[in-house]
Amino acid sequence: MYRNFLQRINFFIFIFIAILGVTVQSTVFSYFPIHYLQPDLLLIMCVYAGFHRNNIEGGIFAILCAMIAENNSTAAESYSLVVYVFVFVISKILSRAVVVPDLMTSTGIVAGLSLFKKLVLLALLAHAGKFWNSFESFLIYLIPGVAVQAALTPVVFTWLNRVDLRTYKDSHADDEYQFSNRELK
Repeated sequence: MYRNFLQRINFFIFIFIAILGVTVQSTVFSYFPIHYLQPDLLLIMCVYAGFHRNNIEGGIFAILCAMIAENNSTAAESYSLVVYVFVFVISKILSRAVVVPDLMTSTGIVAGLSLFKKLVLLALLAHAGKFWNSFESFLIYLIPGVAVQAALTPVVFTWLNRVDLRTYKDSHADDEYQFSNRELK
């Protein structure tokens, strides 16, 4: 019963982590010198969901991440929805068809999808007639943004994997706990 309860609240723990991450992003990283290094925790979490969740749960998580991002953003409505759902779908396709997601390939995929996110947002803004207003910002934030995403990916993936193990969401949770109990004896 305890195990089932932990498996059920895993999704809500991830939502709480997403809300907490956006809060930190919008407060700590909003000041001048450090705003160039503002991470996008939601993007990393959507990629993680694409690798480790089924289609329904991961899709709902990506939509909720987009809603969280839009509530805290000045971007036009539904831009984040388009981006985060695309990120989830692409990472899901990559995890199933192309690669085995380990930390190195995950870092490369997150860096590539971070660039993809910026390009999609630029295309959506161009469609809305605001291309030149955002192009300069795109160029300024491109390299630092992708570098920060790549640097944070192993840390965030490891932490989210630990949450999955503690809440028995990962299929290897039983093996992990049995192995750690044998070490303690």
